[in-house]
Amino acid sequence: MRKFARRVSGKSITVHVYSDPDAVESILVGPDRIIVIGSRDLTEEEANSRIDGYGIFDIKPRCSICGRRHYYYRMGTGPDGLINTVCGRCDPSVKFAVAYFEAIDRLFA
Repeated sequence: MRKFARRVSGKSITVHVYSDPDAVESILVGPDRIIVIGSRDLTEEEANSRIDGYGIFDIKPRCSICGRRHYYYRMGTGPDGLINTVCGRCDPSVKFAVAYFEAIDRLFA
């Protein structure tokens, strides 16, 4: 796992890059943190390209299940090729995963 900082509109966002050959490629988003999950190790440029490809900083997506907007969500590409978004309410593991990385940062800060 690697991390780097990215500045967006004057705000610093922490980006974690996590790779696992068995993982489904997706992006978890929290208020101050983004976790890019890939099946292989991604460079910082590749991680930024994925983040920009999902348009995370341009839109506040709605959950594909409940239709609400939320602070924690997961974005991924579905089998149909469309981007789907699931909020932390509909899938609590999203909120847990982002909180886990926040705790790691506090422990090793």
